[in-house]
Amino acid sequence: MASVSSTLPTSMEEVVSLILQLYQPGSPEKVAKTQEILQQLQRSSHGWQLANNLANHESEQVRFFAALTFIVKLNTDSKSLGEQDAQALLQTLINWLIRCIENAEGPLVTRKLCSTLVAYFFQFPAAWKNCVKHLLYCVCMKTAVPYESLSEAPDTEALVREIPDSKAIAIFWFASTLVEEVGKTDSNSMKQLSSTCLPHAQPKKADLSF
Repeated sequence: MASVSSTLPTSMEEVVSLILQLYQPGSPEKVAKTQEILQQLQRSSHGWQLANNLANHESEQVRFFAALTFIVKLNTDSKSLGEQDAQALLQTLINWLIRCIENAEGPLVTRKLCSTLVAYFFQFPAAWKNCVKHLLYCVCMKTAVPYESLSEAPDTEALVREIPDSKAIAIFWFASTLVEEVGKTDSNSMKQLSSTCLPHAQPKKADLSF
């Protein structure tokens, strides 16, 4: 019987085919085998590049898998990233989220990408301390501005007034997921998060306060 490693796909087309197979009828054994192969790919040294390559695919299911792969890599291999690589990854993820917002991407990918950004925060909390305001600023600017530029941003209340509801929902998803995940740790972390990350301005329409 061939091992999983010996049956790994060797092209992006094969990877996409495996991802799409998960959404097709099939025997439990075949589904389990496909999942095992894809999980091994996600955890491999090529996982970062795999996620990057799949992020712009035309299939929503493939884009979802790309966001999930970023989460897997962040949770298992974040220590392989140097400071510059980590900052570049943040820029990549935020720009992707902005594209989702601007292109009216459905909630499947957008919410998973918000979870990816939360996973990033948990791996690099010191480097992205004021994460909610920074993400809000980037969405308002329609580009991933460097975190160091946050000092030039308007205050949170002004940003909240500026952002339309159609874009504010992504910030809400990110912030609510962040609160949920921090709440699974301890109350001290929750207090620290509330004092440093979450906006305290009263939103105009969409409720972004916690």
